[in-house]
Amino acid sequence: DAEGLMRDRRGCVISLHSGVEKALNELATDKKWKGVSVAVASCCDVPPWAFELLGKFEIGPSKMKMNELIAISQIHKGSKQGHLREIQSVVGCNFEDMIFFDNEPGNCQNVAGLGVTCIYCPDGVTSRVWSTGIE
Repeated sequence: DAEGLMRDRRGCVISLHSGVEKALNELATDKKWKGVSVAVASCCDVPPWAFELLGKFEIGPSKMKMNELIAISQIHKGSKQGHLREIQSVVGCNFEDMIFFDNEPGNCQNVAGLGVTCIYCPDGVTSRVWSTGIE
């Protein structure tokens, strides 16, 4: 909009959780993450709009667009387990090598059954959640 903010149809500002930019910037710039694939799994009601937002959010001092950093986006109706199965199929990694952050306990329980490391974050991905989740 004219203020440089992203808003939904009702005019509510859309923003990233406080730690998401830090996490994505670290994944993009820190050599320890070289070769790691970043993925998004979402049951969004309006997938085209979600993809549009991924192309607008800017990450870090370089202002890299979020969609430039994300290798795989599974944004559609379905279970998180289904999303992660699709991501695993594309990336070719083991489920045990994946980390999944989510604010819904049911999603974490569902995905943990695959062997994925799940980080339950009821208040979203904060800097603290990110830091402790990757330890």
